[in-house]
Amino acid sequence: MFAQPPTNSPDSVRALLRHPAHVGGSDAIYAPVAGGGRPHPRGWGAFARFLAEHVRTLGDWTWHDAVTHLSTRPAARFALAGRGTVVPGAVADLALVDPDRVRDEATYEDPRRPASGVDDVLVAGVPVLRDGRLTTALPGRPLRPDPPPVSPRLRAARRTRAMSDDFQVPSGAASLRPTTRRRASR
Repeated sequence: MFAQPPTNSPDSVRALLRHPAHVGGSDAIYAPVAGGGRPHPRGWGAFARFLAEHVRTLGDWTWHDAVTHLSTRPAARFALAGRGTVVPGAVADLALVDPDRVRDEATYEDPRRPASGVDDVLVAGVPVLRDGRLTTALPGRPLRPDPPPVSPRLRAARRTRAMSDDFQVPSGAASLRPTTRRRASR
């Protein structure tokens, strides 16, 4: 994710998009702005624009690269286990895209206009867009990162600390002071 300074050229943006560590995203605000304003059109068009412009038109990505940049890598970066790949047992968050027709349609005048060429979308296996029309289903929910895996060394250190936390000094015992050892001279 990056902020694009106004001095960036289209070529520098394309170079960034081709970088192997690139993670696609959008800073669009999906809800209406307070006071009756409209959301930014990126809320409905950012990913269709990535696909139409950088896969189909400019060839910066293959379709496989697009899945990696827009799904697999973001899910890994944000530690969303079971998301971002299509494998047995994974959560079925899928967008079915027509590669020849995908295109962003949202504008400032109509910021909620759905992209063309994106006919079906499933969130957690539930259709939320079917034949290009929104359904009434709302299966989405906030996601939290999964805890990172714990190394065996850290697991052992935690066990040791837990055992020392269980140790209690018997009542009436003298305070425990660490002893210092003098190094033997050679």
